[in-house]
Amino acid sequence: MDSVSETAHLQRVCDNLYSECLKQMDELAMVITNGELQMTDDERINRIERIYADMQSNLVFIQSFGSSVALLSRQRLHEGYELLLSKMLNGIR
Repeated sequence: MDSVSETAHLQRVCDNLYSECLKQMDELAMVITNGELQMTDDERINRIERIYADMQSNLVFIQSFGSSVALLSRQRLHEGYELLLSKMLNGIR
């Protein structure tokens, strides 16, 4: 993958996650706003718990995704240093 397509992929992932989080926040606002939805207390609590679980899942995903991106970045930087050092040692510009 080239850096342009990788950057576009990162942007799509972030945009999709942001959109999903906004939907969940909107749903939470509807659930906790008096008069928006007719629900029993148990239904309301269950919905809030599901939204919470979904948001926790989003958090775990973005932490894992971010760690993977950071690791890839460090690996590429290290490879670049190794390539530069190899060229210097072999007298190649």
